[in-house]
Amino acid sequence: MKLFYRQIGSGGPNVFLLHGLYGNSFNWASIAQSLSNFYQVFSFDLRNHGHSPSSSFMDYFLMAEDICQTTEPLGLFPVHLVGHSLGGKLAMVFALSFPQWVKSLVVVDIAPVDYGKEALQEHLKILETMRNLPLSELKTRKEAEMLLLKTINNKTIVQFLLTNLEYQSERYGWRINLEGIRASIEKLNAFPDLHAYFPGRTLFIAGERSNYLEASSFHQLSFYFPKATVVKIRDAGHWVHFEKPKEFLEALIPFLKENSI
Repeated sequence: MKLFYRQIGSGGPNVFLLHGLYGNSFNWASIAQSLSNFYQVFSFDLRNHGHSPSSSFMDYFLMAEDICQTTEPLGLFPVHLVGHSLGGKLAMVFALSFPQWVKSLVVVDIAPVDYGKEALQEHLKILETMRNLPLSELKTRKEAEMLLLKTINNKTIVQFLLTNLEYQSERYGWRINLEGIRASIEKLNAFPDLHAYFPGRTLFIAGERSNYLEASSFHQLSFYFPKATVVKIRDAGHWVHFEKPKEFLEALIPFLKENSI
């Protein structure tokens, strides 16, 4: 599957940016702009997200193939690969599957683990709430926000989900394939059992207030990525690059420069 992507910058090494679940390439706009002074930056909409095609199913291997099909003809490899959350898991699977194509790897606030039943149930609740939103009856985005908040008691998450709500043909609709994501959510919540390791340099950037990258996952992390280092951004939650862009770039850019030689 060929993906929609945004490209910015005209020279230097290539950097691929991969968004998280329910996100899209625009989530990286500010970071991409900052990196474009030194790099050629590609931000992707993953399948079932944004402007990319929909499919009935998605897993990390299919999404890795999507990246290959989209970019291999352009002769961009090897690249610096940066992924947040779902995109971080995808970046890890890509690096483990195609290590020769990855110059360095940056994983943002996620670990190579199965996040278990509690996280799965939370995603199922979010997806069901989005599916049940009465799109044909909506008059305003504020109305949609209030309806979602009745079930999803987190305004930050609701506002993030609403970045997928668009007004077209005189009604609201989701610019995200909820059915395809719902059919795949167990695979996305987990991490494939890969008998491989990535020999290159890897940087894990975590939010200090987030619980997605905990000490209990470090053994698994070091097995797959023996040259990994972990940096925690102070007072940041799960959306590290959005909440603390300056501090995020202060960790990211030196790492990319060290591994661009």
